[in-house]
Amino acid sequence: GLVVQTRPGAVPQLKRYLDEQRGIALGDVWTDIPPINSQAKERLGYPTQKPVTLIERILRLSSNPGDVVLDPFCGCGTTIHAAQKLGRQWIGIDVTYLAINLIKRRLEDAFGVEINGTYLEKGQPTDFESAKRLAQLDKFQFQHWALSLIDARPLKEGEGKGADRGVDGLLYYYETERKNFLNRVREDAPAMRTEPVHREKIIVQVKGGGVNRSDVATLLGDVENQKAAAGVLIILEKPSKQMRAEAADAGSYSSKLWHDKDYPRIQILTIEGLLNGTERVDAPPQINPFAMAAREPVREKQTEML
Repeated sequence: GLVVQTRPGAVPQLKRYLDEQRGIALGDVWTDIPPINSQAKERLGYPTQKPVTLIERILRLSSNPGDVVLDPFCGCGTTIHAAQKLGRQWIGIDVTYLAINLIKRRLEDAFGVEINGTYLEKGQPTDFESAKRLAQLDKFQFQHWALSLIDARPLKEGEGKGADRGVDGLLYYYETERKNFLNRVREDAPAMRTEPVHREKIIVQVKGGGVNRSDVATLLGDVENQKAAAGVLIILEKPSKQMRAEAADAGSYSSKLWHDKDYPRIQILTIEGLLNGTERVDAPPQINPFAMAAREPVREKQTEML
């Protein structure tokens, strides 16, 4: 059926199907996928982030659904994101806790909270002893890991200089008159929607070594210098009575927006308490300080590890 004659007396021809032809070889320069710029919606602030469309193309060319994709230097998780979206299994590895926590947040933003618990996570401290070992091995990584326990944003490069020294991370919350905030989201009150919403910050310090009363006093001084609402001190060892007394003497601050409640101006949290869930930040509901990944359609659950 491949030889056809269009009419009697015509020269027979060979019928060819396009899907059986060799086609044009794929080039090694792709210009149809723009890089991530400062205005890109998928930008997460990671310096080497690649477009997810680029990684999707590579995975479609090099793998089939259900295959395992390995990214041993996964950064902000673009390969993991693309693999999850395309129905591949995946394994991601990175040396920094900042990257791992960013990937976990990205997966939740893109695929919903349902994805939590569908993958294995290895390498993060899970108890006091492993947290102590991390603090001894790498102070910087311990700091980023500890900040992730309360969803605080680490300072960006350059933010830790000058007046910001001694600040390891930040939390933010909205603070304005309650009527302004409620009307800001009501469609029947357009006149109020143009009023600004004030944002307050809480500074966070992490200490992996010995601490004493002076560390609490230093944090209070940083809170005042930074014009912050409050400060949180995350420590590895249990605080002394003198430290708790110093924190209590710092007083409290109130929030008109959040039911006029009083919150501690200085709060001390321990790694052990954060890990076992007995301690948490006592503050108004925080604003998500990280860029959010766009939501993706729900796909099958993954079982590989990060």
